[in-house]
Amino acid sequence: MTMESVASSAGSSRGRELFEPPVETRVPGSFHVVRDPSGEAVMSWDYIVKILSEGDLDQLQRHKSCDDGYRAWAPPIKLQYGGLENYIRKTRLGWPAEQYKGPVLPSMLDRPQRDSSIPTGALGGEPTGAKTGAVPAASGACTPNGSRVVETWPEKTLPHPRNPDTVLRCFTGDLQDEDGLTKTILNDWPYGIPADARHWVVWSKLPIIHPVLFQDPDTPFSQDLREELYDCVTGDGVRGFTGFASPPTAQNYTFPRLSSRNGDDDGEEQRIASIAGNVTRARLAAQNSAAEASHANGASPHQPHAAVEITEELASQAHYWAGRHIRQYVERRWPPHLGFQTAWFCNPPGLRTVPGLSHFHVVVRYHGSEN
Repeated sequence: MTMESVASSAGSSRGRELFEPPVETRVPGSFHVVRDPSGEAVMSWDYIVKILSEGDLDQLQRHKSCDDGYRAWAPPIKLQYGGLENYIRKTRLGWPAEQYKGPVLPSMLDRPQRDSSIPTGALGGEPTGAKTGAVPAASGACTPNGSRVVETWPEKTLPHPRNPDTVLRCFTGDLQDEDGLTKTILNDWPYGIPADARHWVVWSKLPIIHPVLFQDPDTPFSQDLREELYDCVTGDGVRGFTGFASPPTAQNYTFPRLSSRNGDDDGEEQRIASIAGNVTRARLAAQNSAAEASHANGASPHQPHAAVEITEELASQAHYWAGRHIRQYVERRWPPHLGFQTAWFCNPPGLRTVPGLSHFHVVVRYHGSEN
């Protein structure tokens, strides 16, 4: 056996080890058991990539059997533990309780169940890959509550577990579950993903989409743009992919990645996907409408019509920048060189069903080592 084949075998073994779920320790009835992986896969991998590329997270779906199970399980658990957050902290994460002081956010349970006979798509008809029997996900990808929510809770500072001189205000990509600030577990009520994929959730004691992401000295955006771009990020959430040869993008075009101001990037020229969610698209449309109205009233086309103007390129770069720590964490946890592809996203704060616990979702596929 050659050195190359030994390395390939070792890589494949490590990849399979990382991909396979842990020994089951959950209480029966507290999670959805997928009895027919192919039958419950209401979304294809291409569909998931398409939705995350186009930014419409509300189109991610669960199978009806999983949704029914969640709706039956959740109400008594909320009564017993005083809320789903307390249950997750105590039972799933083993973390101490903390009092949430933020606004009351909508719950998936407050939404009526969608008739499974009605097509689920809203992207010019039913998107390819979504099947009848799918219902909106209970991940927090729900109708916004109408108010702007900024992820500053829990507002705290913690020393970095392995670098005491560093003070953390938000999640960073070098954290490990062993540090006690994050925990990565299977989703108890997963999306209807392909049979060859896994749905994980990474929970964090620190906020993930925090304003500090756009306040660091190395932030590659001018001061006058940062607040507007952060609003786009908190409105849409962040999402991305790892393990792809080129960035997936529904619009088939990309933008250059911005480098940090301190020059600590790898120096390689990279392209990032065009990502603009509903909030960003609405802002761009309003901005364009204002420009057209201004020009119709005789203003010069070159005269700025707003104090701060954003573009889809800037918004995409801001989303990419805001997701840099998640991307680093995901690539370390599921290394692309071991054959992993992932599609990940962090819901905007106003769309979460567990508002006091920051978390992001990772759908993982394993196709063997590239070594």
